[in-house]
Amino acid sequence: MDNIFQWLIFLFVIVTSILRYFKANKVKKIREQLAAVAPLINASVDPGRRSISGKIDDVPFKIKYEPEVENSQARLDVILDKKLPFTLEVAKRLSPFDHQQAVQAGELLLEDPKFDENFCVSTNNPDECREYLKDPLFQQGVELVISQGYCIRFTGRRAVFATPDTEWLADSEQASASITNILQLGHSLIGEFE
Repeated sequence: MDNIFQWLIFLFVIVTSILRYFKANKVKKIREQLAAVAPLINASVDPGRRSISGKIDDVPFKIKYEPEVENSQARLDVILDKKLPFTLEVAKRLSPFDHQQAVQAGELLLEDPKFDENFCVSTNNPDECREYLKDPLFQQGVELVISQGYCIRFTGRRAVFATPDTEWLADSEQASASITNILQLGHSLIGEFE
């Protein structure tokens, strides 16, 4: 019996080591792909090669890959550092829209059926955020960002555009175009804030 238990532990250690090896290789590969894109978007590779950074119209940005950990999935974060007047989270609605359920969950509703049915929104400043999101240009920008597979999160200090999709990083030219596009869209969403 002890011999079987020892073999099971040994097998567990081997399988765990192999899985960690593959995960580490995936993380390394994605970070190398991101580093290859840096010169194409006038960015630099940060020390430790965990992210790239640069500026878009004097707004600092950082792009980093965050591997999967416990309760969060792997994702690519595109971060624009700028002081923002409110917090905001916008994500694609994954389940059918239920007005009462959304109100109970504390979501910000614009009372725009198309927008409310497609997006989940939360904020710390509903009045200012509603005014921001009711502007057709901002609403269009939010829709474009979300349609490209990103979710939006504004903290008090930065705007974060996150996507779990990283397959497109393998093609540096496509990655360069995609990152440039999300940087421009993100910048247009926060450009008016001082």
